[in-house]
Formats: sequence, C-alpha cells, structure tokens
Amino acid sequence: MGDGPTRLKQFMYELEAEIEHMQVQLQHEDDFEKACKVNTDMYSAAGMLNDLYILYREFDEECWFSKRCV
Repeated sequence: MGDGPTRLKQFMYELEAEIEHMQVQLQHEDDFEKACKVNTDMYSAAGMLNDLYILYREFDEECWFSKRCV
C-alpha cells in the first residue's frame, strides 16, 4: 500500500489512542457537564474512526482485486 493508506492507518491508530484517553478521562470525571462533553467528543471520534475503517477496508479490497497497489 502506498503513502496515503499508510498515513490513513497511522491517523486511525492516533484516533484510537485519543478515544482510549477520553474513556479514561470519562471514568475519572465528576462534573456531569464535563462528562457529557467528553462523552460527546468520544462518540464523534468513534463515528469518524468507524467511517475511516470502512474507507480503509474498501481501499484495501480495491487494491487486492484490481492489483493497482502492487
């Protein structure tokens, strides 16, 4: 896979790490309003990560079947 997919995969790993950090933050947050904000941010990041996984898989399948990425 070329440079684009490699950068995308790296971004996905970074986003996963950010979500994990937000989960820890949420576990230790006592302020309800702040907890809601963290939860909303985490939900948004998780949705983006899911979309990126779908994009990455589609790209990977296109590469394998068309042999454009060899």
